[in-house]
Amino acid sequence: MPYDASEKSNLPIVAAVMAVGSAGFLFYHASAAKRREKEAYRREKLSMKQQELDMKREQHELFKGINKSVSAAIYDIKNHMNA
Repeated sequence: MPYDASEKSNLPIVAAVMAVGSAGFLFYHASAAKRREKEAYRREKLSMKQQELDMKREQHELFKGINKSVSAAIYDIKNHMNA
């Protein structure tokens, strides 16, 4: 069917609908990217907190072992002096 210039064209309406659809598409993907970025930051922050807790736990275990060794040494010295 050939194009007749005298007929009213729907082209502006189609162009407007496509523009709104494209804008919505871009907004959705920008929002999704922002959500992924926030989620990655949250996971990284939680990972850092977990690493910090693990380090504190290791230090606690180390100091607990040192404390036991010092206590045992003091006990041995006291027993040696009393003998």
